[in-house]
Amino acid sequence: MINLPKPRVVVKKVSEKGATVLVQNVRLAFVKIATPGKNEDKEDGTIKYEYGVNILFPKNLNVHKEIMKAAGDAAKMSTWLSSEPRQKGKNTLPSEKEEAYKISQTIDEERGIIKDGDNICPKGETTPFDGFAGNYTVYIKATAEEQPDGTFKPKKPLQLVRADKSEIARHQIADEIYSGCWADVTFFLAPYKFKGKCGVTKLLNGIMKLADDVKFGAVDAFEDRSDVMTSSGESEAEPETY
Repeated sequence: MINLPKPRVVVKKVSEKGATVLVQNVRLAFVKIATPGKNEDKEDGTIKYEYGVNILFPKNLNVHKEIMKAAGDAAKMSTWLSSEPRQKGKNTLPSEKEEAYKISQTIDEERGIIKDGDNICPKGETTPFDGFAGNYTVYIKATAEEQPDGTFKPKKPLQLVRADKSEIARHQIADEIYSGCWADVTFFLAPYKFKGKCGVTKLLNGIMKLADDVKFGAVDAFEDRSDVMTSSGESEAEPETY
């Protein structure tokens, strides 16, 4: 039995660039931290590599509401997004800020932040992946850069530590941070606009591993393909220090 406090959210900072959020005492799933995943853009076929992790937390807490509020506040304050209504032919569309705010407050929308774990199942099945039932989840990513020798490293440094704040070395990541373990996760909520669509993306800053647990059996990655574009906030995100 893992003896940890209930998950909670600490909003560290909200500015015109985005919001820095720390979510504590959550379980990790579909972890791609030791090695990045490979994603193909559905529209243009370009290949991108990214590190990523899903955080899981119970639906009966207010964690999802606090994350959504921070994302909404970031959208409202953004200087990257316009507050002017947009025209498409004879139609008046919501402003970029309004669209980003609205989508950030949804659950299970394609470009939304929060997903319902009960609806995330292996292809062709109705039973959720290990650990997802009864939980909400957020997929958080970090861009990977390929090195001359063919290996990858994060575009922005990720802080990976244990509960005693000792650093997790690169060769230890796969054994230390895995699907099923418990952690605190800090990330940056960055408003974006891309190909006429606006929203708030989630950029990983760091992970503090808290406790071991039974590993989840699923190996197929749940890929949130809604925000693989580069956002204004990605270059602005500041690594969080535990």
